[in-house]
Amino acid sequence: MITVKNNTLIIILLIVTFIFGASLIVYSQMGSPAVATIALSDTPTRAVTASPTTTVTPTPSITPTPSLISYKVIAGDTALGIAAKFGIKLDLIVKANPDLNPDLLFAGQTLMIPPPGWTPSPTPTLPPDLTASILPDASSVRFRKDPGEAETILTFLPANTVLKIFGRTADKEWIEVQLGNQRGWVQAQWLQLPLSVANLPVTGQTRIPTPTHTLTPTPIPPPPADPYTFLAPPGVSAHAREIYQRGLKLGNDPRVFSKAGDCHSDVPNFLGEFDSGRYQLGKYGYLQHTINQFKGSFASKSMAAASGSNLAVVINPLWADPKLCGRSEKPIECEVRTRKPSIMFVAMGTNEYNYSPQDYEEQMRVVLDYLISKGVLPIIVTKADQREGLKDILNPINRKLAKEYDVPLWDFWIASQKLPNKGLLENKIHLTYSVDIFHFDSPEALELGWTIRNLTGLQALDVVWRGVK
Repeated sequence: MITVKNNTLIIILLIVTFIFGASLIVYSQMGSPAVATIALSDTPTRAVTASPTTTVTPTPSITPTPSLISYKVIAGDTALGIAAKFGIKLDLIVKANPDLNPDLLFAGQTLMIPPPGWTPSPTPTLPPDLTASILPDASSVRFRKDPGEAETILTFLPANTVLKIFGRTADKEWIEVQLGNQRGWVQAQWLQLPLSVANLPVTGQTRIPTPTHTLTPTPIPPPPADPYTFLAPPGVSAHAREIYQRGLKLGNDPRVFSKAGDCHSDVPNFLGEFDSGRYQLGKYGYLQHTINQFKGSFASKSMAAASGSNLAVVINPLWADPKLCGRSEKPIECEVRTRKPSIMFVAMGTNEYNYSPQDYEEQMRVVLDYLISKGVLPIIVTKADQREGLKDILNPINRKLAKEYDVPLWDFWIASQKLPNKGLLENKIHLTYSVDIFHFDSPEALELGWTIRNLTGLQALDVVWRGVK
């Protein structure tokens, strides 16, 4: 039997136990570390050493050098408009394009556009021993006192002549060189250079001779009495230059010419071999520059020139090539649209003998009005034959139209009158011919109608191009 004393003892022990347990709970909540739950693993662990703090050195910012942007000119562009489009001054564009004439842009031309604040690179410095040599297949290359085809000739240079280089003209056409103690200029086309012409410093400017007189219209004169001597014709009129320059702004190609005519304007007989290289210029070597300028046009087949063709054909859509031309497009329109010529020979008349002079003149006006509206400069050509009758009827119309429209006239009829049989075969229609009609160094060839047609035709193109460029 439990006594009261024992019961009291038990109660005291319970109270003490309760108080001690409560104290432990309070202590735990006040400061004891929290217990983390640890997942057990069979993989042994190792102490982790804290990595030292890495000090990152900031990369210095690099300011990129502003670069030029390539821009292709489109029809209707002007130099000022392009400058405004890119938010820069016009003089920056001129500095970035040293050969640029800001008043004469053409579609397809590539310009280098600088960013605002751009400054041109310093003029390149050439090594003192930089040399060039005359091409191995060239001979009697003119070494001139100043850059320009009318400048004083100092001497003639044979093939492989080594010359010290100093610089170039802004148009890249002439290189300043030294031969012995004499300093002068040679055309770039005759030199074998160790670097691009563009990388040479500009040390001169091509000199263009000032015409002593101006004719209106500007006829291209025939050769003098000596059939083997041909004079370079004078320059073209201001109106002709305006037509040409307006055409460039419309997108015409300054390196392309074309032809409208009959069998006397078809390739390869008319100018075609100047693209193949099978020709000899002889003493007319100055014409090589024009051959280079229009390379690719000489042998190109024109949609407005074919054997048997006449004015009624070139202005009739029924005769247009359906693969290349629009349904209602005339052959001459198709030729201008697809090739974008800047100059066109208009040599009609041989196959017009069944038409009246009035019809011929009206149709010629259609052709001329169209070409001029497109900025294509026509070169009107007279013919050697008199197929329309004993009296020369159509050539006077050509001369009258050249004067009225104030465009170049190539009077081939007068040139042909100096030749045996007036340059014609027995049929009095076709020109005399041989395999050497492109050999201007051959006296025999220079008595043939086709040789004189190609020589005076190339002279006409040379004079007109130099006068308008």
